[in-house]
Amino acid sequence: AWAGVYREEQFVDVPPARLERHFVKRADGWHVSPDLRRMIVFTAHNVIRDAPFTRLDMITCRNLLIYFQ
Repeated sequence: AWAGVYREEQFVDVPPARLERHFVKRADGWHVSPDLRRMIVFTAHNVIRDAPFTRLDMITCRNLLIYFQ
């Protein structure tokens, strides 16, 4: 995900308008557009300690959620 490069077959169900808005076609595949990439931060994050960033949307896996009470 950090690289933001995807193969053509990964976009079978993506509407053309969304593809054109958020991705750029290059020789090695589709790249996340620079405007979208600037809004994304990839970093290690410990959810138990104070967050280094605030006002974030968080995507997590279900396995993490089983440890919350």
